[in-house]
Amino acid sequence: MSFIAAYFFTLLAPIYLQVVLHTSSQLTGLILMIAPAIALVANPIAGWLTDRYPQVRVMQWGMVLLVLAEIGLVLSNGQHEPWVLGGLSILISIGTAVFSTPSNTLIMSSVPAEQRGMAGATNSLTREFGMVLGTTLATTTYYGSLSVLAGRAALTVTGQVPQHLLHAQSVAYLAATILLVIGLWLIRSRKVMTA
Repeated sequence: MSFIAAYFFTLLAPIYLQVVLHTSSQLTGLILMIAPAIALVANPIAGWLTDRYPQVRVMQWGMVLLVLAEIGLVLSNGQHEPWVLGGLSILISIGTAVFSTPSNTLIMSSVPAEQRGMAGATNSLTREFGMVLGTTLATTTYYGSLSVLAGRAALTVTGQVPQHLLHAQSVAYLAATILLVIGLWLIRSRKVMTA
């Protein structure tokens, strides 16, 4: 769920910055570099948390941060930008690190040593599938909403009404929020393994 939702931001943030906010490509690139830069710090901290607290609890913390970030994205309306998007990008990066690190640890520690290669490959496949599915769902939701608002098939963002773009973005991020809430519910209801 987290990788599916992550690709909503990856796909829609550049559109929001460049088409809705008219941010230059250079500034857009710098803003989008915030998340990977924060990940350099957040991942080791997430590893430290994973070693000191129950892994499922740390996963919950990460998922809560991701849900909060998605809610912020749903409410994004072009005001106080690019600061709001930069802050939400930081929250997404921290939430992803805090969720993914204990998740990977839990998966790898739950299988015998001779099956860890297969478990790692399956985990990688799941991440890649999540990315592809996230891109597909984000595109379908965004352009589907945009088409409804425009009253015709919207195949591009060029020439669209900015308010329609904002609304379509909110609908897409709401779909991502729902996915993350389901993921959080699955963790909290112990549908995942406990450490």
